[in-house]
Amino acid sequence: MVRLRVPFVVLTLALLCMSSAWCLSMAHRTQTVTISPERCTRLAARAFELEGYGSSSAGGNDLYGSKNSFSTFVCIMCNLAPRGLTQVNIVVATEGTPEAAGDAAERLQHRIEQLVRDRDYDRRR
Repeated sequence: MVRLRVPFVVLTLALLCMSSAWCLSMAHRTQTVTISPERCTRLAARAFELEGYGSSSAGGNDLYGSKNSFSTFVCIMCNLAPRGLTQVNIVVATEGTPEAAGDAAERLQHRIEQLVRDRDYDRRR
């Protein structure tokens, strides 16, 4: 299922870029965590909040978010992986530079890692 969704998001945004003057820089990060997809989704929502994104659920374990008047779009997908692990895919599209997209993906990935490691991390901030 992950293999279908990530390319679909990337292909959709690429087609938008080719069909108009609206081109985006994109970045993708993947990590595997030792939590359930449901907990991953809750942590992703908290990561969006802590990083200043507005977010909404796409159903299941997928979240979409935007920031800076919709100039940055993010999709976080939490999918069940083998051996009870969860694969987290973070896709960022921004009107900024490729470095800005990569930095946004890196910040979200780091935030999720912090939340997974320390359950009280976000309460102390």
